[in-house]
Amino acid sequence: MIQRGTWTESWKTLPVILEADVVVVGGGPAGVAAAVGAARVGASAVIVERDGWLGGQAGDIFTISPWQFIDANLNWVVGGITREIFLRTAELGGCDYLWETVPGQIPPPEGGEKPFEMIGNGSAARHKVEGVLRWRDAAVEPQSLRFALHQMCDEAGVRLLLDSTVAGAMMEENRIVGVLIEFRGQRFGVRGKVVVDATGHGDVADRAGCPFENYNDLDGVFTGTSNHLGRGGYTGAHSRVCNVNFEETLAYMRERPDQWIAAGGWEKDPPKMEIEQVEEMVRLGNFVNLSGFRELRWKAVQENPEYRAVGRRYLDSPEGYLAFIYQGDGLAIQWSRSRKPVNLLDPVEFSEVVADIRKVHWLTNRLYREYIPGFQNSRLLYTPTHVSSAFARCVAVEYTLTRDDLIEGVHFDDVVGRAIGHDWDVVSKHRGFEIPYRALLPHKVDGLLVTGKSVASFIHCGATVACTGHAAGVAAGLAAKADRMPRDLDVALVQKTLLDQGAVL
Repeated sequence: MIQRGTWTESWKTLPVILEADVVVVGGGPAGVAAAVGAARVGASAVIVERDGWLGGQAGDIFTISPWQFIDANLNWVVGGITREIFLRTAELGGCDYLWETVPGQIPPPEGGEKPFEMIGNGSAARHKVEGVLRWRDAAVEPQSLRFALHQMCDEAGVRLLLDSTVAGAMMEENRIVGVLIEFRGQRFGVRGKVVVDATGHGDVADRAGCPFENYNDLDGVFTGTSNHLGRGGYTGAHSRVCNVNFEETLAYMRERPDQWIAAGGWEKDPPKMEIEQVEEMVRLGNFVNLSGFRELRWKAVQENPEYRAVGRRYLDSPEGYLAFIYQGDGLAIQWSRSRKPVNLLDPVEFSEVVADIRKVHWLTNRLYREYIPGFQNSRLLYTPTHVSSAFARCVAVEYTLTRDDLIEGVHFDDVVGRAIGHDWDVVSKHRGFEIPYRALLPHKVDGLLVTGKSVASFIHCGATVACTGHAAGVAAGLAAKADRMPRDLDVALVQKTLLDQGAVL
């Protein structure tokens, strides 16, 4: 733990304002999947969320795609409440065209021809009628996602404590019996028979005294401008702009085909798309991930050195490039990331990185406005509330998933979830990787289940995170109803209940 001097906090008796069978801390997709899963087995559930809405980081960014749900044979890998969340979001509108197309065609009809063929590393698909579609960036609309999450909680009877930050754990020896929250400068207790940590960084587990597998590994993580991101992975957030005249951008792309690629990268993506394919994707409403514009970026850097901060990689050379996703209707997402090292456990250093990213958001939009055709009249519409790393500290659990488990497709008798994640080209061959129940059970502390990035170092895709939340919520609800500790549950009952709720195991 970082210390710069010490301070002894005075303790006082606090009022307990709510009691529930299951207390879920964190209102992103993992937290909602947990709370709804618990409610559907008859347990009362409450979500403690630091923001004034549900969604968390997933409600800020634009990267929850069908690619996180489906294997190479066009089978659903992720099911249950996780799939329900995102299909509901698609029904609400504003999402990529593929979200409207995929549900009715996955899996294909018995004996029918598959409408999609995965290409490259799974980041794109070739449709039998519409050609190549950008699969990996077929994002859902964040506002629709937030509404879907609220809608599902309403229907399930899940109570919400919004604008409430977790401030401590209520402990009886080695058992957690609730959490302390802070609201408007005051502290309150929220009591529960079982607590689910869906914070993304193991904040409740830390408060409860759980050990961590990699606590010190996050010290001094580098997330700068080199190709190697280090243990902490990507740290950033992506802004959204409006009023883009994409016809002008397309005109430049026709003139300079050497200056762009519509596949999201330069090294490992599918073959370069032609301009006609990009135009067809735009017509359909498929989001288009564009990288390149190197000459224009380098010209900007030469004329204003501040623009060295803008871009994806190789920022100090002419090889540096820009990247954005065009959504249609004049909307685009501009990629931004920190240039600075960051200690993810130091609030001072992390705040410096967040401030740096906010500056990069502004510089990115200004560079586009001044140098990129079609963006002259664009406006910075939205910058995400959250800045987070791709990875987080991992709680020491009864079984720590490894990358070998993922690559080899290891089967676990106590499997409670199946996921894909960012290693699609590896795990899609064996229908994703399995998540064992033991991976959700922390050492030393009873009455607690962990989810998402706290479970394993390679878990951070939205669908994977939510999958762990669904499993944890069902187990928490069953344990609370039976008045048992989660680690004492019959795993077969957890598995059966998850299957009844549509999960894929």
